[in-house]
Amino acid sequence: MSEHDNQVLTEWNDKVDLFKAYEDMLSPTQRQILSLYFDYNLSVSEIAQERGITRAAAYDALKKGMAKLVSYEERLHLVKIDGILHRIEGILKEREELEKDEELAKLLKEANDDGI
Repeated sequence: MSEHDNQVLTEWNDKVDLFKAYEDMLSPTQRQILSLYFDYNLSVSEIAQERGITRAAAYDALKKGMAKLVSYEERLHLVKIDGILHRIEGILKEREELEKDEELAKLLKEANDDGI
């Protein structure tokens, strides 16, 4: 996968994370339209057809909905905090595994020292 592809995928995942964190704060219409976009991967044209609106109206709802999501994150930082918590969990898990490895190494050394 190219660097560009990785960047596009990361940006998509960031937007999905925003949607999942704040979707309940959107208007019902914006929530439905963004759900069609993120959950069902529909294009703007497909969303317009599904909702019986113009392509411009679908695009506008997506654009305004995303702007709201970004605004909520700038004020509340729920996605950022969640990311930090996941990193902390990962560090704690790694530390736990390291402690298990160190304990096992200690037991093996003791067994070796005892001639077992």
